[in-house]
Amino acid sequence: DTYNDRIQKFTPDGTFITKWGSYGTGDGQFDYPFGIAVDAAGNVYVADTYNDRIQKFTPDGTFITKWGIEGSGDGQFNLPDGIAVDSAGNVYVADTWNDRIQKFTPDGSFITKWGSYGTGDGQFDWPVGVAVDAASNVYVADVGNHRIQKFGPVDAPPAPGTPYFSPHITHTPAVVHPGVSFDVIWTVTNTGDGTDTQELELVTIFAGHLSPIMVETVTLVPGESWSHTDTRFGVEGLYEFTLTTDDDVFEYSVHVTGEPAPPPPPPSDEYEFITKWGSYGTGDMQFNMPHFIAVDAAGNVYVADWGNNRIQKFTGAGTLITKWGSYGTGNGQFNYPVGIAVDSAGNVYVADTSNNRIQKFTSDGTFITKWGSYGTGDGQFDYPFGIAVDAAGNVYVADTSNDRIQKFTGAGTFITKWGIAGSGDGQFASPTGIAVDSVGNVYVADTWNHRIQKFTGAGTFITKWGSYGTGNGYFNGPAGIAVDATGYVYVADLNNHRIQKFRPATPIPPVVPTAAFSASPTTGTAPLTVQFTDQSSNTPTSWRWEYSSGGSAWTQFSTSQHPSHHFTSPGSYSIRLTVTNDGGSNTVTKSNYIVVTSPPTPTPTPTPLPAPIAAFTASPTTGTAPLT
Repeated sequence: DTYNDRIQKFTPDGTFITKWGSYGTGDGQFDYPFGIAVDAAGNVYVADTYNDRIQKFTPDGTFITKWGIEGSGDGQFNLPDGIAVDSAGNVYVADTWNDRIQKFTPDGSFITKWGSYGTGDGQFDWPVGVAVDAASNVYVADVGNHRIQKFGPVDAPPAPGTPYFSPHITHTPAVVHPGVSFDVIWTVTNTGDGTDTQELELVTIFAGHLSPIMVETVTLVPGESWSHTDTRFGVEGLYEFTLTTDDDVFEYSVHVTGEPAPPPPPPSDEYEFITKWGSYGTGDMQFNMPHFIAVDAAGNVYVADWGNNRIQKFTGAGTLITKWGSYGTGNGQFNYPVGIAVDSAGNVYVADTSNNRIQKFTSDGTFITKWGSYGTGDGQFDYPFGIAVDAAGNVYVADTSNDRIQKFTGAGTFITKWGIAGSGDGQFASPTGIAVDSVGNVYVADTWNHRIQKFTGAGTFITKWGSYGTGNGYFNGPAGIAVDATGYVYVADLNNHRIQKFRPATPIPPVVPTAAFSASPTTGTAPLTVQFTDQSSNTPTSWRWEYSSGGSAWTQFSTSQHPSHHFTSPGSYSIRLTVTNDGGSNTVTKSNYIVVTSPPTPTPTPTPLPAPIAAFTASPTTGTAPLT
């Protein structure tokens, strides 16, 4: 609740739960809180923007910790706006006016940073929005450069080798950096006339991943020793070293030279630039001040291209999939779209802010429906800003200038509303951010009341926390808000330049996922390749796909989220999907869902008979009548 400098918490139907925060610099106080995010344990992180810090709270608004001061050093901020939390609880902050991203542990310890002012790869001009997907890829809305940049985790750099070891057959190989020189010395003693071949793993080259490395083939005779120096390996792969003797009795030693090094470290959480897309303009993959991003279950990225009055959809790698929208008031047209959300089925909801309406589209941008107009009545809006969708597909809209929350079905049917202008429980002063937790409670950033309010899904007030200030649990204009799967609430404390995180009094237990899927095509001739799309809700973490034909036993064919399968034999195939997370498992079966027919038998083409050629004779051909 940015301009009220507080966080407000609500149930899924908009009932006020709690609030915290006020204007100031103390713990739990804010100065224009902007971004908000929630981790898997339910803690709330708020970007306390003008206080140049992040604050962390429990879901009921109890202050946990804070970090950050004004500056450009590690862990310092210059008007931080966006904030996001990954599945491991790490916190990413868009340090907007320092033109960089900073990453922290859940308690605020600095991990890494990247970015500087500019237009090159990994440089920024006013980064505002930040989001993290399930694979820990980080997406940044690079507003001044009119583009989206994507970054991904990388492994730590490889380490040089252990200086010496004398192995036996069952030794632990040395670890060396590609290009490191090392010596291999073998001494063979034998008494006999047999031969023996050994394949010995000598060294492991660490080049992003570990891979066993053997050394070239060498043949030895009784009494000989062999040495090979200055061998360099720069490519991962399997190399064989074969030893041949006249007997099974031999001795050997191996010496590796190089700089001392510890064992290879596990992959780090450092981030490197992966890709970027976008530039200023109106063409494909160009932007005019993109502000808001949503990511669907398949990892596709939707961008509200604010100044171009359109939505652009990309793969996670930044390849344009489709776009839709233009300036106007017709179906699929926009007037400065701001909020964007995606439901579990992939439908896209857009807060068409200056047209005072909500528009709903399929994932490919096909218009489905719209609702809303300017006004104060049910289903009318005055500058709708934030939008969120719960697990049941209900849509919540922060009707900012009407100082209220409205709840609708996914089709746009009005369900309920709550809120009026004011500072009491369930009242608002320009609410902007809105989020829904896994059990349907609604959290609202009550911006200029400088607090968060929590409600039930029906709008019953539950609690609130925050007031104006800079202390822990205080806010100054909280704007963005997010809730993780266990109820932790994260608030972008805009004018305090920080994120605050709040812990729930009772963490929300994991919700059992609900299995759902689609496929295309579902009919065709053999061989038929079918693409399956997972549409399950409540964040499954594993998938099991199976098929059965004609009453046969179930056969697993994939554990991927969105697999494809090649059906080679005709038949009717039932498909079963089981999804699982920490809350449990759920299965859905579609009987005779995929129908594969035999290819048509070619019909022989008959050889056409030649056309007849007319011919005749007559005799006699002359005479007197009567003439036969």
